[in-house]
Amino acid sequence: MPEPQQTVILVHYVDSLLADNPELHDEFCSLDRDNLGWIVVPAEWARQRALAIGYASLNAMLNDYTADTTDGWALAALQDNALLGFGWGVSPEEVSPSPNDTP
Repeated sequence: MPEPQQTVILVHYVDSLLADNPELHDEFCSLDRDNLGWIVVPAEWARQRALAIGYASLNAMLNDYTADTTDGWALAALQDNALLGFGWGVSPEEVSPSPNDTP
C-alpha cells in the first residue's frame, strides 16, 4: 500500500479563485466577509513553489509567509492538478485537531 501523501494547509485570498468570473467575484466581495481562505496542497508542490520564490525551505516559508506570499497559488495548484482541498472559514486543522491536542 502506498504511503499517504504529505499535505500542507496554506492561507490564501479566496477572491483569487474567482478572478476569471467577474460577476461571482463582485458578488463575493459584496458579502463584506473576510477574504482569507485555505488550500490543501501536496507538501512537495508547496516546497517547490517556496524554493522558486526564494525561500530556503518549505518550513522557512511556513514560518514567515502571509496570504500575499501565496496569492495566486490556489489557481496554480488547480492548474497543476495539485489542489486537494480549499475553503473559506473553518480550516481542516480547526475541524480535526491533532491527536496530541487536548481539550
